[in-house]
Amino acid sequence: MITKNWFVENMRNISATGGVFEVTWYCSVTRSKRDAEDQEHTYEMMDHGITEFTPVPDDESFTSLSDLTEEQVLGWIWQTVDKTAIEEKLEQDIQITYFNDTIDN
Repeated sequence: MITKNWFVENMRNISATGGVFEVTWYCSVTRSKRDAEDQEHTYEMMDHGITEFTPVPDDESFTSLSDLTEEQVLGWIWQTVDKTAIEEKLEQDIQITYFNDTIDN
């Protein structure tokens, strides 16, 4: 079973406006597999990055730090990074590192 999890580790903001200008994010992909003795083992690979933004407090869509949700911030991140490519790379890394072969596409 493969599980993908994205989360926000840190956000930096302008204190006067609450506008977020930098977000540190992580993507974790885990894969579980049972061995011959029916013991489950979980393998994980992670990637992370820092994405910068230019907050515009006068913009109609502006949301200050105190009103942001993680889902909203991840939406911003996914507009700037290739979410699918990052997840696929981590899946391949798990496959190659722990299962010693490649994923057939």
